[in-house]
Amino acid sequence: MKKIKIFSFVVFGSMLIASCSSTSLNKINTSVYDTRQQKINKNSIPYNPVVVDLVVDINKKVSGSNLRQVDRYTDYELQNAKEAALYNAMTNSGADVIIDPIYKINISNNDGRDAKITIQTEVTGFYAKYTNAHKADANEIQNLKILNK
Repeated sequence: MKKIKIFSFVVFGSMLIASCSSTSLNKINTSVYDTRQQKINKNSIPYNPVVVDLVVDINKKVSGSNLRQVDRYTDYELQNAKEAALYNAMTNSGADVIIDPIYKINISNNDGRDAKITIQTEVTGFYAKYTNAHKADANEIQNLKILNK
């Protein structure tokens, strides 16, 4: 009986200590940036097509940058760094879209001397804004059908 009490006390104490300790499950300090995209299955959801005008100001160049340090270089990390630079350009300028984005990318680890790999991205492009959102009329719907073929 005394052994059961001691065993119960040890198990309860272990559970209490384990529940109060912080556990770390691959903590990664990173940010993920993504664009707003959603595929719509046109046959499953009834919808009214909306058309918008895109006003491009070719006299207004916008730019953004991102600096990221990673443990291992992957295509995912490169794409994420490019999207972060694009996000910065859009939020800093107030643009809805960046037209003709051109990226400058520098990847280095100081010839192997640094433990981490540095991905530096810069993007430049033209400012564009959505205007005049309206329900598509029959003529615009017909034009969209021709463009989709």
